[in-house]
Amino acid sequence: MELQNISITSHDNTSSDSINNSSSVLSRYNDAYVAARVIVTVGGVVKACGIIIAFVLVIFAFASSKRGIGAGTFIWLIGAVVSWLSFYIWGVIISAQGQLLKASLDSAVNTSPFMNSEEKAHVMSLNISIKSSNDVIEPTS
Repeated sequence: MELQNISITSHDNTSSDSINNSSSVLSRYNDAYVAARVIVTVGGVVKACGIIIAFVLVIFAFASSKRGIGAGTFIWLIGAVVSWLSFYIWGVIISAQGQLLKASLDSAVNTSPFMNSEEKAHVMSLNISIKSSNDVIEPTS
């Protein structure tokens, strides 16, 4: 097997090229963060639907009982708990996927060589200020 020498030369980009690249990267990451927030929101909606469905089933349980708590009421209450629990678990799983996507995006943005610290903070929706010329990021209160 013969090894080949590969040389890589760099070309100076004009400032307009770097602005276009930076704007393209910012747009891509912003879109990905929007998708992650939507996934987290859908998970929250699923959990809320579980609460609403469980509440409606509890109302049916007590509305259907004419002589106190009987077997029918108990079945409705079990159905309410099972419905709430299943919707809650699915909501947590969906929200967790959105949070994992956010964490992955945070890692990708943080290590991106195409953005400066201010752009990274903006994309990650962080409330920070750049304190020194060495791009040290400190949270603001």
